[in-house]
Amino acid sequence: MSKKTFVGGAAILGIAGLITKAIGALYRIPLTNIIGEQGMGIYQTVYPVYALLLTVSTTGIPTAISKLVSAKHAKGDYRGAHRVFRTALVLMVLIGAVLAAAMYFASGWLAHAMEDPEAAIAFQAISPAVFFVAVLCAFRGYFQGQQIMMPTASSQLMEQAGKLAIGLALAAAWLPMGVQWGAAGTLLGVSLSEVAALVLLVGIYVFTARPRRELMRHSIRVPYSQRPSFKELSLKLAVIAVPVTIGGAIMPIIGFIDAAIIKGALLDIGYALESARSLFGILTGVVNPLVAMPTVLSSALQMSLVPAISHAKERRDKKGVRVSALVGTKLAIYIALPCAVGMFVLADPIIRCLYSGLQPENIPVSVQLLQQMAAGVLFLSLVQTLTGVLQGLGKVTVPVFNLLVGAVFKVILSIVLIRVPSINISGAVVGTIVCYVVASGLNLWQVYRRTHMPFRIMDCVVKPVIASAVMGAFAYFFNLWLLPVLGKWVALAVGIIGGALAYVVMILILGGISREDLDMLPGGSRLKRFVRQKEPDDRREQ
Repeated sequence: MSKKTFVGGAAILGIAGLITKAIGALYRIPLTNIIGEQGMGIYQTVYPVYALLLTVSTTGIPTAISKLVSAKHAKGDYRGAHRVFRTALVLMVLIGAVLAAAMYFASGWLAHAMEDPEAAIAFQAISPAVFFVAVLCAFRGYFQGQQIMMPTASSQLMEQAGKLAIGLALAAAWLPMGVQWGAAGTLLGVSLSEVAALVLLVGIYVFTARPRRELMRHSIRVPYSQRPSFKELSLKLAVIAVPVTIGGAIMPIIGFIDAAIIKGALLDIGYALESARSLFGILTGVVNPLVAMPTVLSSALQMSLVPAISHAKERRDKKGVRVSALVGTKLAIYIALPCAVGMFVLADPIIRCLYSGLQPENIPVSVQLLQQMAAGVLFLSLVQTLTGVLQGLGKVTVPVFNLLVGAVFKVILSIVLIRVPSINISGAVVGTIVCYVVASGLNLWQVYRRTHMPFRIMDCVVKPVIASAVMGAFAYFFNLWLLPVLGKWVALAVGIIGGALAYVVMILILGGISREDLDMLPGGSRLKRFVRQKEPDDRREQ
């Protein structure tokens, strides 16, 4: 499994992720305009609970499947890889069914626990999605373990298209019955979109049956007595999945706590329920989705790094492990840092263009929160990417512990700072950023310690910082100068495109990307003539 393979897989998932995030952002804009800040407050009250259950049912198993399938493919045991998938599929059906039923029947209790009784119907509407996503993830993990990323990408696009088409239609149709029904219609659209995505993945699995059978004909022969039983495979999956699930559950748990802490703390310092709900809706329904958009690329890197590094480790290819870890980390920084800077300098036009339906008094606070959260883009991207490296190395508990340490900082800071009237909801932002800084720093140290990857400050920090600063200046002034002439939408688009071009030019001038790096990027060979060749010794060290 080459470096180019994992980068190519990450590129497929990254492009699909960007498209799905773009659809998601477009989806949230009319959704916010349809159901308003009150409806978004209900929506975001339900979604952290759904995300938590989803994490429990889906986070660990796909990673475990991907890792075990990749390891068996490295040995030529293709039949064993398929047995891993079948075992995981049974487990996911059972886990998904139990958690979906639990969410549906506990909807009233959950709504009261979140201090929003009107959210009960919304909990019921989204509960079937827990089951369908669980089954989806078994198929995704099997394909990802073979570094076949197109099925995952296609199903992600289907999910978002379904949410956009069905969710908005149901939100508008049910809104006359009340904002809680508008939010419930949106969430039912999520459930139905997962059904469509599952149908697509099953279709791809059936369609690829012939080449899969042909591959298994060339599988090494494992004596029947040495083949792991269902119980043994389940335990192997659990050994990997449980720590990953715990780690993946930390942030949804924090989101669950946030949903209770933020509104409660704001109420304690004198905010009315409607105002507290609106601020919570702005942070979690407007700002956080924008901040999450660039991290789809680091999430794609994480999914590609797990099987790539697992494959190299299984073959005892220490150099392959080091280079894959370095390339993944470097790409995460080079993508996330300019996104963070751009989001900071263009926060005002982004909010005014995308969320024109916000109440005028809520626009300044939305801009402020987006600027504050922009720093989180870089550190969250590093957390995700470095977690993929550690998971591929088999150190699945290490990123869990690191994220848990960061989460402790977040909870403490949020509880203390939100109750300071002059800070209020910004305290939750500070806590989140500190969480990511702590977790990414600990992850980076562990990756360096275990792989000895040549993390160079000049290449990985100084050069992208300089290029991002130049990009930020270009983006800001392009938008400022063109706004009176071309209007807010065109000025914003030109600012983003102009800033991106300035960033690419600066990176090439500074030599941040080498010819060998470009060889691993889709279409990168076309840019090689613009990049100076590094010294051979420098590349050998990497």
